[in-house]
Amino acid sequence: LRTPAGETWTLARPLAEGAPAPDATSSVDFRREGRLIARFAFNEELRAHAREEVARLRQAGIEVFLLSGDRPAKVAALLEELGLPAHHGLGGLSPTDKATWIRDHDGASTLMLGDGANDALAFSESALRGTPVVDISLLEQQADFYLLGRDLAGLGHLFAVVRRRRRVLGEVFVFTTIYNMATVGLSLSGLMSPLWATVLMPASAILTLVHVTVRLRQA
Repeated sequence: LRTPAGETWTLARPLAEGAPAPDATSSVDFRREGRLIARFAFNEELRAHAREEVARLRQAGIEVFLLSGDRPAKVAALLEELGLPAHHGLGGLSPTDKATWIRDHDGASTLMLGDGANDALAFSESALRGTPVVDISLLEQQADFYLLGRDLAGLGHLFAVVRRRRRVLGEVFVFTTIYNMATVGLSLSGLMSPLWATVLMPASAILTLVHVTVRLRQA
């Protein structure tokens, strides 16, 4: 910022990587004409229950990785807080780096959570995309779902619904197979009348619909 008097004021990352406060993860310098006036140190907190949610995902066999444009040291600290191995996170990545990493690690089976415009390229390489409802950005136009609230509990619920849906589809497949085998057998044996066919066809569809509705509501 240049004042009418010709003075230049800046608020930016330290020109040389200084030492922020011991409990801080980042800092910015406030300068007047290049002279340091104040250094502001910031510390970030994980979303509520993030560590527990990540642990549950890993227990379910889902690998969790952290891709960030922040300093590697900051990413390493977050990995430790989340209980993730050191090789499950990368820092200092550009938007292109993120997209390349996902493409090289099977983006066709990857779910990505992003919250900034710098995640847009990586979003395009992911099979499923989600974003927290924080502010208006470019991502809400690409996202397949949104996380409401301040924690990650919705993510665990999403996977629970997926597992439930898979089980219900399997049950429907078994029911349909048995139904078709029974009706075809009755038809071949000459025991299927037009009246029975008229009753059984809509009845099977209604039973299937009721079963799916009840089972999915239990998720």
